[in-house]
Amino acid sequence: MLVLGSPTLVRWLLANGHLDELRLYMLPIVVGEGKRLFDDMAGNRYPLELVHSHTMDSGVVELHYTPTSS
Repeated sequence: MLVLGSPTLVRWLLANGHLDELRLYMLPIVVGEGKRLFDDMAGNRYPLELVHSHTMDSGVVELHYTPTSS
């Protein structure tokens, strides 16, 4: 399943061990407001391993993570 633009569902999948991989796209802009992906997960740890990264010509960085067991 591919989830686009649903931080609530992504947080639930991660917290319940149902996330196989996480791909984040970081855009080269700074915003001071907005909903943060992991804001309401304070105190919880979900170890991830970076398995691939790619910088596009536009400056967007793709980060590909998979969960680790520790």
